[in-house]
Amino acid sequence: MVNPVFVLHDHRKPTPHFDLRLEQDGVLRSWAVPKGMPTDVRHDRLAVAVGDHDMDHAGYTDEHKSIADHGWWDLIDSTDRRMVFELHGERGVVRYALINTGRDWLLHLTKDQPVVNDPYAEVMDLITFDAPGGTVEAHVATPPAGSGPGVLLFMDAIGLRPELITMAERIASWGYVVLTPNLFYRDGTAEELMPKGDLRQPGERESFFEGIGPRMGNLTTDKSTADTAVYHQTLLGLEAVVGDRVGTVGYCMGARLVTRYAGTFPDNVVAAAGFHGGGLVTDQPDSPHLSVATARAEFVYGHADNDGSMPPEAVQTLGAALDAAGLTAKNEVYPDAPHGYSMADTSMYQEAGAERSFTELEALFARTLR
Repeated sequence: MVNPVFVLHDHRKPTPHFDLRLEQDGVLRSWAVPKGMPTDVRHDRLAVAVGDHDMDHAGYTDEHKSIADHGWWDLIDSTDRRMVFELHGERGVVRYALINTGRDWLLHLTKDQPVVNDPYAEVMDLITFDAPGGTVEAHVATPPAGSGPGVLLFMDAIGLRPELITMAERIASWGYVVLTPNLFYRDGTAEELMPKGDLRQPGERESFFEGIGPRMGNLTTDKSTADTAVYHQTLLGLEAVVGDRVGTVGYCMGARLVTRYAGTFPDNVVAAAGFHGGGLVTDQPDSPHLSVATARAEFVYGHADNDGSMPPEAVQTLGAALDAAGLTAKNEVYPDAPHGYSMADTSMYQEAGAERSFTELEALFARTLR
């Protein structure tokens, strides 16, 4: 028996909200959830019943709608006024109740939650491989055709989590095999390190970042360089990867690693992109921007606006280094885009900047990897 599917859409028009859709009787029953799924048993969320959708809507996305979570669901108990169910999605298994108030519905996070061993690794289908500091978990996204050129995705400081997987799957849909490793593997598994709260809620992102500093400090240039060599060989060794010309993209701290990666493997890396990167230019001898001198890739950088970690003078210095190396490059600041603009699971998300980054990235890979 095939389990019924569910999808949680992040819908940006006409106003930002989420759509919960559960397969039942051959259609997707749907509720609009203005403030997103509840994260606390004490605070229910309004859920407005809307019209049923056809099953093909389970995988539907467009410029205003993305998939925040998906998987299958299980009905635990049901009455005329209350439906208890479990979502088996990218974050594991979560139990909710939909309560009919007579006018609308309330979505409730139940107090009794199922116990699942390592749901993140199981649901996300992570692979593992050895690296200098231990065992690395990574996600592999494959294109509809089953094979294609390789792309190495360097995560932001928040870590390997469902949002990164969603982004990797979007890139894979263009025809590429995308490897996304847990760069902080020395500090814990992806499940152990990923945020447990909703980073879109006031104060949650700031609270989470209070514990990130030691992880970033632990990932020194020497360690990350050794790790990147392993990621590179792992990417090329994937059965689905075609050829040895690869692309790479990185976010936040990942933009620094992208830059070094392109300079370390110039014969393979033909396309490199970094979005809302920080610390790309420093006064240290291992400053990332110095790596472009040995690179041959085409670069695209999309910087956040008024970013203290990448001020205008740093953007200019990076541009000068790209010009001195004779590289084809875009080195642009995205107007009004905050640091972290591409991450839809945080309060810093900006749709205009995020969509621009995807447009630029898709065009870059089409020019260089096809």
